[in-house]
Amino acid sequence: MAVDGAERLWDFLRAELAPRPGRLGASMRVAIMATLVVAISETFRIPLPAYSAYIVFFASREEVTSTVLTAVVLTIAASIAVATTLAGYMVTADEPALRLPMMAVITFGGLFFSRVSPLGPAAFAAGFVASVALTLIDVIPNAEALTEMVLWLWVVAMLPIGTVVVVNLLIGKDPADLFRDALVRRLTLAGHRLCGDGDAGEGLAGLIGILPRLLGLSRLAHPRSPRQRAASEALVARVHEISTLVVEWSALADGRPVLPAVAGRCGGTLLAFARCVAAKRVEPLLPLPDLDDRAWREDPKASLLLARLMDILAMLPALLEERLAADRPGSGEPAPRKQILVADAFTNPDHVRFALKVTLASILAYVSYNMVAWPGIRTAMITCFFVTVGSLGETSHRMLLRLTGAVIGGGLGLLTIIFVMPRLTSIGDLCVVIALLSFFAAWITNGSERLSYAGMQIAMAFFFCVLVGYGPTIDLSEARDRLVGVLLGNGIVWLVFSQLWPVSAARQARLSLAGAVRRLADVLRLTDATTGRLPGQSDQAVFAFDGALAQASRFATFDLFEPMRVREDGPGATDVGHVQALLGPTLLLGTAEAGHAAIDAASAEATAGYRDALAGWLEGLAEWLSGTADSGRVLPPPSADGVIQQLALRDGKTAGAVGALRARMAWLQALASRADRLRQSVADDQAPSLRDV
Repeated sequence: MAVDGAERLWDFLRAELAPRPGRLGASMRVAIMATLVVAISETFRIPLPAYSAYIVFFASREEVTSTVLTAVVLTIAASIAVATTLAGYMVTADEPALRLPMMAVITFGGLFFSRVSPLGPAAFAAGFVASVALTLIDVIPNAEALTEMVLWLWVVAMLPIGTVVVVNLLIGKDPADLFRDALVRRLTLAGHRLCGDGDAGEGLAGLIGILPRLLGLSRLAHPRSPRQRAASEALVARVHEISTLVVEWSALADGRPVLPAVAGRCGGTLLAFARCVAAKRVEPLLPLPDLDDRAWREDPKASLLLARLMDILAMLPALLEERLAADRPGSGEPAPRKQILVADAFTNPDHVRFALKVTLASILAYVSYNMVAWPGIRTAMITCFFVTVGSLGETSHRMLLRLTGAVIGGGLGLLTIIFVMPRLTSIGDLCVVIALLSFFAAWITNGSERLSYAGMQIAMAFFFCVLVGYGPTIDLSEARDRLVGVLLGNGIVWLVFSQLWPVSAARQARLSLAGAVRRLADVLRLTDATTGRLPGQSDQAVFAFDGALAQASRFATFDLFEPMRVREDGPGATDVGHVQALLGPTLLLGTAEAGHAAIDAASAEATAGYRDALAGWLEGLAEWLSGTADSGRVLPPPSADGVIQQLALRDGKTAGAVGALRARMAWLQALASRADRLRQSVADDQAPSLRDV
């Protein structure tokens, strides 16, 4: 068992630390910025260089737009925090008893608005900085020195933020380039899979949600007109549909003589289109063959899929041309207005409960290290802010990563102090050490969410150990105190979050899965019986479906980090996979015609009736998953037998029309059977826990 565990850990680390596109450049940028910040801080004797170096990791993003937005948010937060702290000192200077309640109010306000406001990161940062700054009076009792240190905090924050912005504007990634690269990657993977490369399609599932997010960032950097925006969204939607259909094609047996050749032609066309996207040019695609009667007789189900693929391929050049036109100057689109607060800001008790729990944990940490007169472990209070998230499972996951990162970073810091520091003679030597460690930590940080937080903690622990005062240090107490503080903070957070209103990750996963099911019902309903799916609204529903499904999958991974007392039965990878499997047939059955073999109106109406019935069943399933349904069990999905029999009685005038009817019958049967598998899966996994929701 120990050997198997070690092998799984090794496989996990190897997958998480493997190179991926853009990872090397992002890690080098962070290392350069952290080193530059340390050099400036050491040269001009700016206090707290460890904090400045760490803020580089906190503010850096993968591209310019989100980096600049983060910098603006942090600038606002730092300014508010400094002003709030100075006002707090003025109020509590003669009344120390007021300081603790003021810290509690500031912490609660920052954490509450971090959950309910679009400016959540700014609220969190302002609350954190102001609360921690109010504790400086315990170590700097002199009012003049205290005021000076608080004002220095603004410089400590602005130095790394300004450095991050300048460096990213000079050598950072444009989100439009990242969007194009992601688009090319998805097209290339799909093309290779259609050409017969059995391993190429494995990466398609991991790209869910990337394209819409990068498209949104690209529009922030390069405003577009509504028409250009619609063209870009349509291009993303069609490429997403291609990926979904390619996954379906991979699941079909492809040993027949005709269809694999057609799929290979489609794959070659996709690869050629990917090269056009990469080169930012529009070229006419080679004409694709029509599916003849032999293909429809060979496998109607696969023929309908390939026919839809060819229909989409025919749309791509025009969409790309409109997209490239968007790269030239044009009229910008007005920014959508955002609500000041989320709709359930004052009706959902989870927001208030979360803020109360973090406030209680941070105050307990503050009181604890003051009671033992050990200010060196003040990282306990910092830990309470940075490991707390919505559910107990996710919080436990962050606690584990923070502890692991602190041990690794603190250990590297100790080794550096003992063996390296005595040999350093200048700031340049110190900067070399900072650059090497920053690159190592940034490499981990630029990985997936499963491990990235550990990289930030490695950097923080190392900086707190090594960057003590100005120049090389031989003080070992910082590493010891930091580790003790992390342990104390983790213990307090675990106590508070496990005993006071514990939130199960499985419950959040179930609610996210319910949201995905509702969006799938929307996709089914946004389909006209004769013209097919309504492109704009349906595409947005598909994007929302992917986002909710990704959230469900993410929350489900945190279930293992919860104690059995809190853990609920929630959806797992199997349930998420069953919901995802419904999308392919849904998209195919939403097409008006395929392969130029028109479906008659009666057949379309029969299919539309089943879609509406299935959408109603999905709505009921969503209510069941979210705990609002009264029934104790999941009702079975509507049977497709009746509509299949209606389609079987239709007479087609051509082999293509007959094949299209048979294909629809096959995909209807696939959709019904997959819905039933979903019902069985969620019923087996979650029925016992419905009463606890």
